[in-house]
Amino acid sequence: MVQIERWEWSFSFGVNPSRKHFPEPYSDYRHLEVHGRLLRPKATKAEMAGLTFLPRLDLDLAVVADLPASAEPKAVGNAHVRAGVFQGMLSMPHDVLACLMTALAAGQLRYVTLDGEPLFRSQAMIRRFTFQAAYDPDDLPDEAGRAR
Repeated sequence: MVQIERWEWSFSFGVNPSRKHFPEPYSDYRHLEVHGRLLRPKATKAEMAGLTFLPRLDLDLAVVADLPASAEPKAVGNAHVRAGVFQGMLSMPHDVLACLMTALAAGQLRYVTLDGEPLFRSQAMIRRFTFQAAYDPDDLPDEAGRAR
């Protein structure tokens, strides 16, 4: 769990100079960075956290509804601890970015809760994330990641 202290949004758009890895003709780069204090897991050797959320068009609800049943995602992102900072890189549906940024700008969201595997060798897969105004400590999984 991360207590949000600040956030930033970056945007870049232009012609895609290299189509080797990304065949699209344009480069559209927008991401949301959330920085704050790491509240849990307490055993982690990190006090601060930086989470990067990357909006993806292929995760919008209309697109996801058309996916075959065999397309079972394993995670929405990953996290690791480096140099005493908990860092995460997470995908999110493109169509929720504006609402999320509006709520952040209004100061309505104060925490990000991550649900995933326990850290192993300072790394973990993240299955779910939740932005919220408040939280109930009884709703959090225990330190080993198991629901209470």
